[in-house]
Amino acid sequence: MNQSLAEPPTSPAGHEPAGVRTAAAHDSWPDPPTPADRFLKEIEKMRIALVSMPWHLLATPSLPLGILQVQTEKCRSRHDVRSHFLNLRWAEHLYEVSDGAITPDDYDYVANIGVWHGMGDWVFTSALYGTPHWRRDRFRAYLAEHGVNPGKSEAMAGHAADFVTALARELVAEEPDVIGFSSTFQQNVPSLAMAKAIKEIAPHIPILLGGGNCDAPMGPALQRNFPFVDYVISGEAEQSYVEFIDHLDGELPAQEVHGLSWTSKDGATVTNPPGPLLAMRDVPCPDFGDYFSELEKSPVRSFIKPTLLYEAARGCWWGEKHTCTFCGLNGLTMKFRSRPPEQARRHLQDLVERHRILDIVAVDNILDMAYLRTLLPELAAADLDLNFYYEVKSNLGEEDVAGLRAAGLVHIQPGIENLSSDVLKIMDKGVHATQNIRLLRSCEEHDVTVDWNYLYGFPGEREGDYAAVLDQLPALSHLQPPVGRVRILLERYSPYFERPELGFPNRRPAALYGHVYDLPEAELQDIVYQFDSPAVGVQESTAVRLRAAIMTWRQNYPASSLLASCDEQGTLLVEDRRVGWPQRLIRLESAEAAAYQVLRTPRNATALRRQLADQGHDADASQVESWLGSWKKQGLVFESDGRFVALATNRASIKRGALPAAQPAAPVAGEVRTVSFVPDRARETLEFIGTLRDHTSRAQVLPWRTDLSGLPDPRLLYHLSPPGQADQPAELDSWRQAHRYGLLHYRRGPGFVVVHDSRPGARRAEIILDTPESGDLLDHYATPRPLPTADHPTFPAVQDLLRDDLLLALGGLAVALPYRLHRLPLPIEVLGHG
Repeated sequence: MNQSLAEPPTSPAGHEPAGVRTAAAHDSWPDPPTPADRFLKEIEKMRIALVSMPWHLLATPSLPLGILQVQTEKCRSRHDVRSHFLNLRWAEHLYEVSDGAITPDDYDYVANIGVWHGMGDWVFTSALYGTPHWRRDRFRAYLAEHGVNPGKSEAMAGHAADFVTALARELVAEEPDVIGFSSTFQQNVPSLAMAKAIKEIAPHIPILLGGGNCDAPMGPALQRNFPFVDYVISGEAEQSYVEFIDHLDGELPAQEVHGLSWTSKDGATVTNPPGPLLAMRDVPCPDFGDYFSELEKSPVRSFIKPTLLYEAARGCWWGEKHTCTFCGLNGLTMKFRSRPPEQARRHLQDLVERHRILDIVAVDNILDMAYLRTLLPELAAADLDLNFYYEVKSNLGEEDVAGLRAAGLVHIQPGIENLSSDVLKIMDKGVHATQNIRLLRSCEEHDVTVDWNYLYGFPGEREGDYAAVLDQLPALSHLQPPVGRVRILLERYSPYFERPELGFPNRRPAALYGHVYDLPEAELQDIVYQFDSPAVGVQESTAVRLRAAIMTWRQNYPASSLLASCDEQGTLLVEDRRVGWPQRLIRLESAEAAAYQVLRTPRNATALRRQLADQGHDADASQVESWLGSWKKQGLVFESDGRFVALATNRASIKRGALPAAQPAAPVAGEVRTVSFVPDRARETLEFIGTLRDHTSRAQVLPWRTDLSGLPDPRLLYHLSPPGQADQPAELDSWRQAHRYGLLHYRRGPGFVVVHDSRPGARRAEIILDTPESGDLLDHYATPRPLPTADHPTFPAVQDLLRDDLLLALGGLAVALPYRLHRLPLPIEVLGHG
C-alpha cells in the first residue's frame, strides 16, 4: 500500500465486486450544466476542505494533501482550498481533556505500535457506530491474546465521539462545498466517523475519500458499504482530483473522472476505469503551509519535532522484475518512475529552505540507483547536514554507502529481512546473505543507521536455514541489530496473496478487522489489507530462539567493536572488543592479511584464491580453507552458502547506547594541559577550548585538567570532553554524567544554521540562525576574537549568541562553543532530541 498517494487500480477480468458497475457499462448520467449554471459558478469560488485524520503521524505534514493543495490550481476554475490536520487537533484534545495525562507520546504509541492490531481504528469505533465502548471487551481480549499493551487507547476511545461531533460542526461552520479525506493505514474508521457526523449535520456537503486505503477493490467497497461517503477515488489522485473538482463545478460528467466510485441515480455503485500514470516530473512539489501554520500555534507544539516528507519516485524497479513474495506495497502499480535529478534536488532544496528543517523522510519505496551518480553527488557538494531517511536495496557496495553518507542519507531501511541466502531466494530478494552483512559493516563504518526486521515464516524455509545463522549471530554483535523478528503477514497485492499456490491457499480477513468493522466477511474481503492464514515455515520454537538471540545482540551491540587496522610493518591488527568474545588483539601477516582484506567483498574459497594469485600471493586450497575455518571459529567472517565476508570494520562507530561511559573515542597523545578561566590567560584558554571543541566533534579526547572556579557556569562546557581532573570533584562528576556526543552542535542548511542545545539548563533546545550575520559568526568565532563594540554592525547578533550561551567570553575575547558533527551516533535519532 503506497504511503503517500494510492496507486491506480485495475481489476482482473470477471472479478468486479458485487453490486459495482463499471462506468463504461452505465447508460444514465447526471444532466449536463446549463449556461446559467456555468455563469453562477464563474462568479462563485468553491470552498474545498482537505482533511487528515488520526492516526497520521504528528511530526509530519500530509504529502497527499500537500500535493492536492497545489493541484487545485489546475482546475478549470479558481477555488479556495484549505488542509485541516485533525490529527493534531486530536492530540491537543486528548492532552486537554486528560489534564496532560494523555500526551502526544501516547498518540505516537497508537499510531506506530497499534497499526498492526487496529488499535487506532478501534478508538474511533464508538464515534462511528454510536455505541460507547463498542466491542471493548472483545478487543481487550484480542490485544491480550497477542501480548499487545493497549497503552491509553481505552481512555482515548472515551473521548472520540465528543471530538468527532465538535470537529464536524467546526468543519461545517466553514461552509465548504466539498470535504475530502485522505486515508492510509489507521485513518479509515476515524475518517468514516467524521464523514458520518458531517453528513448528519449537513447532508448536502459531498464527501470524498481517497488514499492508500482506497486502492481497488478496497475503495469501491468502502463507497458501497458506507453510504455517507459520496465519492471514492482509487489510485494516484493528482489528475483524478482535478477532474473531480471540475465535475462538482459542473465542468465534467462523473463518468469522466478517472478512478472514481460513485452512486448512480438508480442506487448502483459505479466505478470508473483508472487514468494513465503521471510521470514524476509532472507531480508538483507539495505545499505544507497549512500544516506548519497549525503546528506553530498548537498547544502540543513543544512535544513535536517536525520532519519533512519528500518524494522522488514511485513504484519499485526491483519489483517490476521480481516482486518480493511477501510485499504488498505499491498496490496495483509497480511501474517505477522517478523525477529528473535536477528537479528532485530543486524540490528538496525548496522544502528545506522554506521550512528550515533538515530532518527528512523519503516516502519512495526504493532509491533510484541512478541517483547515486546524479542527485547524491549534488547533495554532497552542497555540504548540508541533512538527516535523510531512505529505503534502499541491500546490495549496495562500500562506495555506495559512502555516497549515501556524504549526501545526508544517514538513516536507511535496506530490506535486509533475513541472513540466510536460501530464505532470501524464497523471498525473491535478489541478494545474498553476505551482501547483507557487507552492508551492515559498511554502515557501521560510515555512521549510517540501519532499520531492519528479521522476517520468518516463508513457505519452503527449513529449520537448518535458521540454525546456520543462529550459530553465527554472536559474531555480529558489533554490527547494527534488527529491531526484532517478525512472522510475515499476508498482505493484499503481494505475490503470496495473488498466487495462493505459492503457499497460502487458505486466508480470511485478519482478526483485527472484526473489532473495527461491523460488516460481513464477504465485504471485509474487499476492504481489508491484511489477511490471516495458517502459519507456515519454521516452528515457533525456532522463532523463540531467534528472538532470544536478537535480544542478546541488541543488548551487546552498544559495547561491542571489532576493529581492523594496519601497523607500520603492514601487519593487520584485529582488535576484538565484542561482548561475549575474548578481548584480544589478533595479528594477521602477509598473505593471510591480504586474504582477509580481500573478503571485504563477499567471495567463495575459489574466488579468494584467484584474487590472492592476482595480487602475487601463493596460497593453496588447504591453506585458504584453514584460514576460513579459523576465522569463522573466531567470529571474524560470516559464511552463507559457501561465501565468506569479513566482519571487522575499518573505523570504530560511536554507539549511542554506550555513551558516555563506553564511548569509543580515540585519545589524542600529548601532554596534559592545565586550563584556568582567568582574564589574563584569556587567549590561551579560549584557544584550547576551540581545540577541545574541534577534537570533541571528531569523538577524540584531549587530556586536560582545570580550575573551574573562574567559570560562571561549568554546564556551558558539558558538551565538550570532560577534563581528567578539576578542583571541584562534584562538578566534574556531574560533567561526566551529563556529557555525551552532540550535546551542543549545529547543522548547516541552505542559508541558515540550526543549533541544537541539550546542555543542562539550556535556554532553548533549538535555535535557528537565519541571518547572514548570525550564521557567519559561528565561523568567525571558531578561534578567539575580540567582542564587538556597541556601535559595530555585528553587536546585536553577538549579544544574541552570548545570551544563548553559544559563545564563551573571557577577557574581552570570545570563542564559539557549538561544534559541527563530523560523526553520527548509531543508531541516529532525530538530531537534538534523545
